[in-house]
Amino acid sequence: MARKLPRLQRVLDAPALFSIAYGEIASSIYFALGIIAFHALGFTPGVMLLTGVLFLLVSLSYAEGTAAIRETGGAATFVRIAFNDLWGFVTGWVLFLDYLIVIALSALYVPHYAAAAMPSACFATAASSASPS
Repeated sequence: MARKLPRLQRVLDAPALFSIAYGEIASSIYFALGIIAFHALGFTPGVMLLTGVLFLLVSLSYAEGTAAIRETGGAATFVRIAFNDLWGFVTGWVLFLDYLIVIALSALYVPHYAAAAMPSACFATAASSASPS
């Protein structure tokens, strides 16, 4: 008789998924918007609208994949089932690198936004640490 292998349980609820999506996508808006506005010039609203439509398509694709494939793992699992193990593995690593890049970019741009949001607090701290005691 075949032994049933243990599977991962689906334990992420809506708030957890929202926090993951916000951390990955919404934080990107802070640094991506300036880059898009710089390069797209007057077409920034159109570029953002097109990006929103593409994001909606990707979201619907994830929803469809989750409903069709009753296995945990996200995009790497979808690709593994659709193609093969190699491409699922590559997809998993590419997503992992994507997450690392977003974390690095967010950490790089946080001081710029913090300085713009509270200039007096940032300059007061810098001035007090630079003054001799």
